Amino acid sequence: MITITDIDSVMQELSQSRPIFHSEADFQHALAWLFHERYPDARVRLEVNPYKDGQRAYIDILLRIDGVFVPVELKYKTRTFNASYGDEDFHLLNQSAHPLGRYDFIKDIVRLERFAHIHPGSAGFAIFLSNDPAYWQVAKHAGKIDDKFRIHEGSTLTGSLGWGYTTGGTSSKRIKTLGL
Repeated sequence: MITITDIDSVMQELSQSRPIFHSEADFQHALAWLFHERYPDARVRLEVNPYKDGQRAYIDILLRIDGVFVPVELKYKTRTFNASYGDEDFHLLNQSAHPLGRYDFIKDIVRLERFAHIHPGSAGFAIFLSNDPAYWQVAKHAGKIDDKFRIHEGSTLTGSLGWGYTTGGTSSKRIKTLGL
């Protein structure tokens, strides 16, 4: 079974070799590769849809270790950043749609909880990697459209989570209230 301590250790090791990623797919590949190296007997799969009901809800990384499922959901949201590391150049875009990024991350957590309900004994992990402090800092003003989705350090989310009343078109196709 993988624990939070194991995930912390894996992320620490990954940060030493890869302190920056080109994209979420790059992050996903690097993390899956490290899982494969650390747990050579584990089954490591990417973008798995575990649901038989026709729902399209993919798990970013699905590990199976000693018969236990470990789903891992990832988010990699960036702010504009240009740098070179080793022999690579990195040009990160500004993905400033914070309310949608938060919503999507909470949706990932709900997906992990649904998976755990279907597969008792599984241990799921959601990892949000960002160079944008708007995701981990406390909001300066209350009453924002995404107050229920705030994921800053020390926040606790419970119950039914929905958009604020002034959302308008911001929520786009993400209209479903999420439950934790």
